[in-house]
Amino acid sequence: MPDIHIAQPRHFAGELVSKTVDCCAGLHRMEVHLVDDDNRAHTVYLAYGRGDEAARYAQAQYDRLQLGTWYHGSATLMHNTTDRTEWAGHVPPLQPCQRRHLFSTASRAAARAAA
Repeated sequence: MPDIHIAQPRHFAGELVSKTVDCCAGLHRMEVHLVDDDNRAHTVYLAYGRGDEAARYAQAQYDRLQLGTWYHGSATLMHNTTDRTEWAGHVPPLQPCQRRHLFSTASRAAARAAA
């Protein structure tokens, strides 16, 4: 069974290194890739729904995010793999980090627990 956690929102932060927005089977979605202070990769999956309004909102969120900027967010679903942490579930819009050192990512906590 994979190590998947569904619970209260867990937080993540990292530098935005890539982003994509698309539509699959009518569902408008975005995928963003972040890298944290520990050089750990994070993939965040965001879904916006179906229809024209969802398409406009997804595109607006995509346009708002700038590569090279640090963002933080939270999600209710987290999956750790050997090379990345994946985030999904309820994911509010990502916010720019004002102070990077305030955030302790789940990958850092997982590494401490494994040590």
